[in-house]
Amino acid sequence: KHTLEVLKALREHNIKNIYIFSDAPKSHKDEEAVSLTRRLVHSIDWTKPKIIERPENLGLARNIVSAVDHVFEQYDRLILLEDDCVPQRYFFDFMHTCLKKYENNQRVFGISGYTVQIPDKIRSDYPFDLYFCPRIGSWGWATWKRAWVHHEKDLYKLIRIANEKNIDLSRAGSDIPTFIESFLKGQLKDVWTLNWVLSVYINNGVYIYPTRTHISNIGTDGTGAHCGKTDKYHSFSCDTRPTRYPADVFLDEQVMENFKSYYRVAPDRSRSAVHFLRSRGQKRSLKIAQISTVDKKGGAAKVAWMLKEGLKARGLGTQMFVGQKLSNDPDIKIITDPIQDSNTYYKEQGFLSYDINSTFTLSSQKELLESDVAHFHNLHGNYFNPFALSVLTNSKPSVWTLHDMQSMTGHCAYAFDCEKWQTGCGNCPDLETYPPITKDRTAEMWRDKKIIYKESDFELIVPSQWLKNIVKKSILKDKRVHLIYNGIDERIYRPLDKHAIRKMFKIPPNAIIISFVAHGGLIDKRKGGNFILEAYKYFTAKYPNTFFICVGGTSDKAPTERFLQIPFLLDEKKLVQLYCAADIFLFPTLADNCPLVILEVMGCGVPIVSFNTGGVPELIEHGKIGLIAGLKNSKEFIRMTEYLVADKAKREEFSAAGRERLLKTFTLDQMVDKHITLYERLAEQGKKENYVLPKNKVSLPATICDNKYKYLVSAIVSTYNSEKFIRGCLHDLENQTIADKLEIIVVNSGSQENEEAIVHEYQQKHNNIVYIKTEQREGIYAAWNRAIKVARGTFLTNANTDDRHREDALEIMAETLLANPDVALVYGDQICTDTPNGTFANHHAIEMARRAEYSHERLLFGCCVGSQPMWRKSLHTELGYFDDTLTCAGDWDFWLRISISSRYKFKHIPEFLGLYYYNENGIEHGRKIHSLYERYIVGKRYGNPYISVIPLYTSKDNPLVSVIMPAYNAADYIAEAIESVLIQNYRNFELIVIDDGSTDNTKDIVTNFKDDKIKYFYKNNGGPSGARNLAINKSKGQYIMPLDADDMMTPDFITKHLAEFEKYPEVDLVYCDVLLIDGNSNPIRIMNKPEYQDRRHLIRDLFRAGHPIIPFRFGIKRSVFDKIGFYDEDLLIGEDYDMMRRFVKAGLKAHHLSEPLHLRRMYADSLSRNCSAQKAKSHFDVVKRFTDTFTYDELFPDIEWDKIAPEMRQLHAKCLTAGTYLAIGQEYVKTNAPECSRIAFDLACSELNDCVKMDPKN
Repeated sequence: KHTLEVLKALREHNIKNIYIFSDAPKSHKDEEAVSLTRRLVHSIDWTKPKIIERPENLGLARNIVSAVDHVFEQYDRLILLEDDCVPQRYFFDFMHTCLKKYENNQRVFGISGYTVQIPDKIRSDYPFDLYFCPRIGSWGWATWKRAWVHHEKDLYKLIRIANEKNIDLSRAGSDIPTFIESFLKGQLKDVWTLNWVLSVYINNGVYIYPTRTHISNIGTDGTGAHCGKTDKYHSFSCDTRPTRYPADVFLDEQVMENFKSYYRVAPDRSRSAVHFLRSRGQKRSLKIAQISTVDKKGGAAKVAWMLKEGLKARGLGTQMFVGQKLSNDPDIKIITDPIQDSNTYYKEQGFLSYDINSTFTLSSQKELLESDVAHFHNLHGNYFNPFALSVLTNSKPSVWTLHDMQSMTGHCAYAFDCEKWQTGCGNCPDLETYPPITKDRTAEMWRDKKIIYKESDFELIVPSQWLKNIVKKSILKDKRVHLIYNGIDERIYRPLDKHAIRKMFKIPPNAIIISFVAHGGLIDKRKGGNFILEAYKYFTAKYPNTFFICVGGTSDKAPTERFLQIPFLLDEKKLVQLYCAADIFLFPTLADNCPLVILEVMGCGVPIVSFNTGGVPELIEHGKIGLIAGLKNSKEFIRMTEYLVADKAKREEFSAAGRERLLKTFTLDQMVDKHITLYERLAEQGKKENYVLPKNKVSLPATICDNKYKYLVSAIVSTYNSEKFIRGCLHDLENQTIADKLEIIVVNSGSQENEEAIVHEYQQKHNNIVYIKTEQREGIYAAWNRAIKVARGTFLTNANTDDRHREDALEIMAETLLANPDVALVYGDQICTDTPNGTFANHHAIEMARRAEYSHERLLFGCCVGSQPMWRKSLHTELGYFDDTLTCAGDWDFWLRISISSRYKFKHIPEFLGLYYYNENGIEHGRKIHSLYERYIVGKRYGNPYISVIPLYTSKDNPLVSVIMPAYNAADYIAEAIESVLIQNYRNFELIVIDDGSTDNTKDIVTNFKDDKIKYFYKNNGGPSGARNLAINKSKGQYIMPLDADDMMTPDFITKHLAEFEKYPEVDLVYCDVLLIDGNSNPIRIMNKPEYQDRRHLIRDLFRAGHPIIPFRFGIKRSVFDKIGFYDEDLLIGEDYDMMRRFVKAGLKAHHLSEPLHLRRMYADSLSRNCSAQKAKSHFDVVKRFTDTFTYDELFPDIEWDKIAPEMRQLHAKCLTAGTYLAIGQEYVKTNAPECSRIAFDLACSELNDCVKMDPKN
């Protein structure tokens, strides 16, 4: 409605040069209104407007500011109208006159079309038709490019300058300080005017206002998105053409007082806000010291440089210490010393930077001592001794930005496919990858780093979620991590005139230009230079007008024809020109974090094709701003590039969307703001901490000190809701033969039961019990780690609350460790019992579990040490703690960590020492699929070739299988569903997850898996049929196996379905039995499915029940969909039912696999069990399709039709159909679905009415 009124006014004034910036919907509920508005603006017929449709919602502020920036890239002046500001009769005349008359008056920053009401007495005495005011107006306004260059986006900087200049922020209304305070406190959002008004104040500028308004703001009636309902600002429109324009700027006292009266707040409120802003401006005088390899060369260095400049622009003190200096900046100091660092002994031995002694002098540098925060960047590059890190980070609040993986590996910046960095490195597969080493010292350097980090105090910044996930698995996992994406200056990296640039570089104007940028150019293997050459050969052979530009280095191996090589550039202006000359940018990197080059290209509006690796997919939204091919998939990479070569419209679409995405997420200002927020917290924290400068060198712990306490063994008891077991557990431990040398550590992980009272009772009797309680529940391995950190025993054992020991078990295991100093862990045999709280003397044994003798290979196959081993506490000093991201396989993971070191041995004690209670509700047995998944994950870490203990299956032809999974708000169960797929013992599969517009954290859960077999796609919500169809289109498998996001499959689901396809090649679909489970994954019952020898019986059952096969629990040949089509997207439910109708109609064959391989979750609010009127209609539309598709003898094959007179068969069929509807309706009554039952009964009545009409007498 608002937009229509504005467009009417524009038409009446015959305005031709129009730019329309249409913001995207904020949420699904806005989609229809936005779509309608966009159709409206596309209907403009008196001119051809330039319409920019935002692909993502920017909000009012960013939409307006970016719109002004966009227009000023081509014009020197503009008039801006929001969608509720309707221009009146003389609006454009007034604007054009003022824009021309005051164009060169530097004090005039803009013109407002609106004014507050001026009393007649004041206006009659005032000699002009406009007045000047320092405050900007935003209801229909105009400005010049020469004024807009003063627009400052950093509000903190503006406040600081205003404080320094002692500017009265209430000069044109006492509400301005209060608005700014509210904005900074997060109470006022989506505002752009505050930055502009302060920019005008600071530059002593003014705005022009008419004495009578030329704008009608129709949004003040309460219908506007950003205005409440008010008549405070009502003002009479101007009814005569303005003619009286003053020659120069002056402020009229009476007019200004009247103006300010409309924008006045209580004096106390205004003074309070001004005081707040004064202190806020002073708070920013921080000093930051950055440490980086080099000042300007390379992505990581460039981030540090831009951050330094951004901090400086905001008035923060900045100092940078580097190993190599390329600039003349006085704030940058070289910290390396050729004399101190001349030794090469450690370098020759394969150690990185151990010879660099100059680093230890950094702690005495005046600039570092005076800084509030030390910020480290890349520490590799042969300039920084790693052992200095603990010295520096313990003397100053510190943060370290990780630009690659080098901090977590034995030497390499990127580990590629190697996963040894998770467990200790050693036997490095590639010593030459950057940074190269001459000898394999990766294991030693990895261990040194681990010890250094333990003694250091710092927080981490990572510029990608990918690297954050890596950190969680690494030796840095205990450090606090902040995700701050890299940012660039969008005012530098912006679209330029492509034709003018090509003319400047003498590039043919109609050529297709494909560019590539990498430090080193084609010779950089990690950046994928060989893929560029493959693309070059393909495109130059097929497309004569294709040219390649390679920036960053030159190579003798590069082509000479239609291939331009540009050396490394520090000149950003020329780099931007080269970016903008291109039509497509290729970035075939094999490993990357948050590469600046992608952001720079996005800023210049060039579509990108890259590989799916590292943090790249976080920057390039596939199919929205660029395309992402599978890693190293050259054919797919070239195919995607060719798609953009052939589709200019798609290139332009990606170009605009890429620029918008950059502005929303990856600007320099956003990056700097987030860093400043972190610096302020660290600096404030630093004031509270007593930082003491340690000695210049850190001493590494050579040996573990002898235990000075009396305890030989510490037993760890983790309890959660185990009140019925804890008493027996404590009694069992206190009755051990070495109880006098035993420490018992009980960790209560937020239990809801009263274990605490029982523990306190035992503490009154025994002085060897330590009790720790956490308010929130934590996992078992987090509890174990908590206990280990306070344990005083030489040896450790875990004592599960429901397990028990032979009375001398702990003594035997401890004596074995004492007698065998080369043994790290001992374990005995166990008796398995189903007796809760059983004892060694009184229990029912269900298995005598004799444990296997230890070997690394046997441990790798499965956890052969059982659940009650004993190990040396000193192992945790060297190898770290249990992985608390795991819930049931963390102990196996740690045993494997010990096992991979050849220094350690395990020893089996062939005696029954433990009693293991088989608890079906326990962590390991309660969630079997998740337990298997964790075993798979742990096994994969250490090279287990099996899926836990399940042998791999190889099919005859090894076909690719596509598991498709539609998901909508599936956060509760989708992780388990995905886990069940990933543990399949047939490995040639892909998992296609289609997020059907989820509003919960489904996406985060899926993408956190970081498994190459998972392909995630997002679409707007359209229902399960559309999601399944998209998944089928995205899939590449010969077989399709659908799985709902709340269901699971057994680990051999794919294997057994493939085996049936091989056994019965004529079959098109294989379906299995179903195990129904509840919301907690507990089994309910098995649904056995029938085998159909006669297709008519399948038709009958489909018609009666709708799902005898349950179509989402099957394997199906992909070719079937080519024959019968995809799922009907018009159906809300029953789409599977309808698909089976077409399947049977086509004469295709289904085969039953009589095993319950699919786990179907049943719960009260299941989508399939909530039947709205629309869903009911969909269901019975499908039922009706059955009656239209099949004959009555197919629908009712059990009837002896030959015994019924031909003229009565139709009547008989209608009666049977009515009975079917009644039966379906009765089932819906049972499931409390009144809408469905009502429609069923109506349809039954309709059929019976037809029967009456056909034969009224009967």
